[in-house]
Amino acid sequence: MPPLKVVHLIDGLTVGGAEMMLYKLVSRMDREQFENVVISFMEEGAVRKMIEDAGIRVCTLGMAQGKPSPKAFFTLMRLLRKEKPAVLQTWSKTADLIGIIAGKAVRIPAILWNIRSARKQKGQYSRLTATAEALCAKLSRLPRLVVANSKVGQEAYTEIGYRPKEWRLLPNGFDIGKYVPDESARVWLREELGLSQDTLLIGNVGRYHVMKDQPTFVRAAHLFTEKHPDAHYLLIGSGNDASNAELQAVLSEGKAAPNVHLLGERSDVPRIMAGLDIFALTSTSEAFPNVVGEAMTCGVPCAVTDVGDTAVVVGDTGIVVPPSQPSEMAQAWEQLAVLGHEGRREKGQTARKRILEHYDLNAIVKRYESLYTEVSTKTR
Repeated sequence: MPPLKVVHLIDGLTVGGAEMMLYKLVSRMDREQFENVVISFMEEGAVRKMIEDAGIRVCTLGMAQGKPSPKAFFTLMRLLRKEKPAVLQTWSKTADLIGIIAGKAVRIPAILWNIRSARKQKGQYSRLTATAEALCAKLSRLPRLVVANSKVGQEAYTEIGYRPKEWRLLPNGFDIGKYVPDESARVWLREELGLSQDTLLIGNVGRYHVMKDQPTFVRAAHLFTEKHPDAHYLLIGSGNDASNAELQAVLSEGKAAPNVHLLGERSDVPRIMAGLDIFALTSTSEAFPNVVGEAMTCGVPCAVTDVGDTAVVVGDTGIVVPPSQPSEMAQAWEQLAVLGHEGRREKGQTARKRILEHYDLNAIVKRYESLYTEVSTKTR
């Protein structure tokens, strides 16, 4: 019996939560049972190479960001007719909208949407994305089912009118072999930064964006530095660099500036994470932030804002505070700082155990495989 063919449709393949989960999924699915093909609206992106290097075919439609293209739509139709997938899985609102139209037109048996976010605040969507979201709400009865990676995401889209035939909750999964506790990373990171080995390091990973709210991280650092002048702080991700005028302005507000390291985009994030004492998420909007699960998998205790499913993910292994409250975040760091290295290490081990029990990547991949088999069987 030939493998079950699944086509995945996504806007682009730059580094992001949905893109990385797509990569992790297709690279680990059973090749004897499933054939995966990825179609991206846009050409470029680091995740494209990762997927291709894993031996998965990637087709692109040549669209420019934010510019709908009738030519690309008809190219997609031709590709879907050629591939004849049993399942079409879409990975973004625009892909949901275009995928349901094209997929129904070429009679794909099972079309699944995938909600990968909580809703953003007004003004944080592009006009195109906002329009796609509104249309998807009206068309949400058409897909076979809608996958959500967080309970909060499911509830948010239900509130705006999504009424699918069925919801299916499939959280993100984490690679327990890639993200690991590593005492040598602690030594290496402090040596690289020119710091003493007993320096307390608090880090945040994420591209510079209004939703990630790095200013709250910096303002919490200013407050924390009043009591802990020797603590240091890392901001990792694109846009977190010296050329960011907005970030520089916030740094100038207090005393932490000399101790804040702007590392920008890095390819060694797992090693950096393993070298931290505390991971901090300061986002104002998330569904299921990968960085929190990755830090927990590295055995690092987390202080997180109460957005999306973060409180569910960390459970009693971390501290949850309201968004946009630097003083609350600084107090959370204080609670973890007073535990000392051994106390934080013990808390981090509990965090890693929680990931192993609930969010192991291999188990999540198996759940996707079961889902694809289930929906393809029901539509035959």
